[in-house]
Amino acid sequence: MVSSRTWAGLAAVVVGVAVMWITNHVGAWWATAVVGGVIGLGWRGAGTKIVLSVLTGGLGWVLPLLWQARTVSVGEASSVLAGMMGFGVTDGWVVWLLTILFGVLLCAAAAWLGSAIRGLWYPARRSEY
Repeated sequence: MVSSRTWAGLAAVVVGVAVMWITNHVGAWWATAVVGGVIGLGWRGAGTKIVLSVLTGGLGWVLPLLWQARTVSVGEASSVLAGMMGFGVTDGWVVWLLTILFGVLLCAAAAWLGSAIRGLWYPARRSEY
């Protein structure tokens, strides 16, 4: 049987991905950091925070790219951008990979920051040192 924390984590990922999708669509890419910070503040356990932030950051950036690829030629745009970056025109996948990596790292770094702030609010007991 699936625990309630698992369902809550799944709901957090779905809500986080939806928030990132909407905010990235209007140009507010920095909202990924806000979502990661909320994950860091709201969850206990370092492993849980890492998994949730990596899943949310990755899916929150890859799913809109895949959705746009259905109707818009993002492959051509990424090839041009890769050429401008010096990777070569045929290496458009590098731009996709860097974009997804950016989303994952931004969300994970903000989750780490949220976790550090949570540690200030709820300091560990002396017996845990």
